[in-house]
Amino acid sequence: MNCTCPKCTSIVEIDQSLISEKGKETTCTDCTNRFWVYRESFAARANKTQGRIYCAHCGSALGSSIVCSSCGALYPDIIVSQSTKPVRRRQARTPRRFSISWPASRRSQARKPKIAIPKKSTGTTSRIRKYLIGASSLVVLLAVGTALYLHHQEKELYSKNYMRALYGIKSGIDTSFGAFNRIVQASRKIGASGREAALRFTTSEKERSQKIKFEVDRLIAVTKNPPKKYATSNEKLVSLYTIYSNAYELSNNPSDSVETLYKKSQKLERDFTDGMRELEASLPKELSLELEKARKKYRAL
Repeated sequence: MNCTCPKCTSIVEIDQSLISEKGKETTCTDCTNRFWVYRESFAARANKTQGRIYCAHCGSALGSSIVCSSCGALYPDIIVSQSTKPVRRRQARTPRRFSISWPASRRSQARKPKIAIPKKSTGTTSRIRKYLIGASSLVVLLAVGTALYLHHQEKELYSKNYMRALYGIKSGIDTSFGAFNRIVQASRKIGASGREAALRFTTSEKERSQKIKFEVDRLIAVTKNPPKKYATSNEKLVSLYTIYSNAYELSNNPSDSVETLYKKSQKLERDFTDGMRELEASLPKELSLELEKARKKYRAL
């Protein structure tokens, strides 16, 4: 791969297969400046504030898309070049232990001196009954706490997949509409005999469109059973997915004339814009906050 020196912007050739997550210090052949090159996952690109980013598959510079424009890799690992040594962040761990605190009234009662009162012998059966009641209460508390924790994890995972699906749909729609515009412009410049060829997708457009459709179909299947709180929002997402699927079929199999294709694409674009407004209006607070985070990470949103 051809990497750019952070200091003099000269091109430095590096074998990307030798670059690991720990990083590698490299020297510029022109200015002798030393800089670092290291590998990270695709998700880490949102946290980058310095350096240049390249595709780990082919070594080409990456833009803001989820697909490499050179090799077509979807969600590719990235290679980062920067002047300073990379600092690894520690992942926060979710606490999994439960604590039980007794009310203040119970604690104060425990400190009061007790007056010895003769008690009748309760026997072994009474003591066992008390132990069983205490053990049962503890089991119930643990079960409730575990259920709440799992429910929270389920909502968090659904929110992330929801935003990934929404981003994929938006990227797929942009790809289809971009193809429509190219077809219309090309058909206006060439004669009637060349319009049939203009209606076809280019090879790169078709491959990119198919990769995005495959990923969106997978995410829609993952989110088909949402938490009850997100049922309405999921319906709006499925509506947008339907519009996107129609645009995908129309762009991959354009059987109509250029004029008819243009009218259909305009209607789909209006339907998608209206559907996006309805989706944002239906989002609960948690998903609205997740959407704002996603917009910072995914420029297409």
